[in-house]
Amino acid sequence: MKRDLGQNFLAAEEILEEAAQAIPLKGKTVLEIGAGHGELTVFLAKEAKSVVALELDHKLISSLRENLLAQEIKNVKIVCADALEFDFSGYEVIYGNLPYYITTPLLFKIIKSGCKSAVLLVQAEVGERIVAGPGGREYSRLSVMVQSQADAGILDFVPKECFNPIPKVDSVLLKLAMKKNFFLDEKLVNALFQHKNQSVKNALVHSTAFLGIDKQKARAIADSLDFGGDIVFCLSLKQLETLCKKFKGFSEKT
Repeated sequence: MKRDLGQNFLAAEEILEEAAQAIPLKGKTVLEIGAGHGELTVFLAKEAKSVVALELDHKLISSLRENLLAQEIKNVKIVCADALEFDFSGYEVIYGNLPYYITTPLLFKIIKSGCKSAVLLVQAEVGERIVAGPGGREYSRLSVMVQSQADAGILDFVPKECFNPIPKVDSVLLKLAMKKNFFLDEKLVNALFQHKNQSVKNALVHSTAFLGIDKQKARAIADSLDFGGDIVFCLSLKQLETLCKKFKGFSEKT
């Protein structure tokens, strides 16, 4: 068992069943990231038309296959592949127990894949940041970029004792329902949240080098807003969208 791959297998059947039933799967082909021994795969296969089960560690493939055969499950296609390199397009629903060390890149790949919904096991701290609202301590760039593209909610808290081997941290079961994207400039959002405790105006002024603008333009952008004096981490998604459009408009004038 490769601990460096972040492999901690969920063993709590009630959580596995809850995950599989969180989205109506009848008639659908589901992509599962990190199938492991098939702990979740079995539950998904019973609900869905078919399952494509990704597993990077080839040493687990035989165990996964044997587990499925033992339960006479025949609607699962096993693929030994790196999820970061596998094409996620064409799947309406994606499930995954995301390894902690690559959670963020996998999360954004899922969101950009064109799927309609996803159910993911993620580190509790990450899940709390994803669903955090404006003004909250956990509200961050991650909160904004995920929530701008998906309705995110925590379905359940999953204690570390539910995994084998037991990891150092707890997890949450996260559900994403994709929506029409807001217009957000990722570079601008990243710059602002580097100064999340400052006003919008000061954050822009302190980000001029990164954004490639001068301080005069930064102040002009902030002054054109009715919330230029607000603290960055208190901005709503709609305010951030307005700011990004203003920034784009000012940039196009030069």
